[in-house]
Amino acid sequence: MSAPSDLRLEIEEFLYREAWLLDAFRMRDWFALLADDVRYWIPTIETVRGSERRYRDDVPYYHLVDWDKRIIDLRLKQIDTELNHCEIPASVVQRIVTNVFVEPESDGEVKAHSNVQATLARHGVFETIFKGRRDDRLRRS
Repeated sequence: MSAPSDLRLEIEEFLYREAWLLDAFRMRDWFALLADDVRYWIPTIETVRGSERRYRDDVPYYHLVDWDKRIIDLRLKQIDTELNHCEIPASVVQRIVTNVFVEPESDGEVKAHSNVQATLARHGVFETIFKGRRDDRLRRS
């Protein structure tokens, strides 16, 4: 069963607004969107045909990122000090959010699945493209 179109549109607009806030480097406005129990997690493992099963069990496994709200706040404070030299000057980033699929849950939360591509440019010369799949759990507050 698909989500009502008004709910899907609302979720899409939320995800687009989030990407815009990050692209505009409005980090504190983005931070205000996060729930207190947020888990910002970026795994490094490969999956086997879309399953949650690990590709190899004999290789050490580390996350790229596994942060809660407290850690995100500390990272933003580091950026605010302007002593975080990896972002001076700030990168130019453009995020593209696409393929949004919404699944309402019985507890009032919504699962939102999407694809994202972020293009990061440094010093007008170096460009890196990140692509990924997002799985978000959203709720009104």
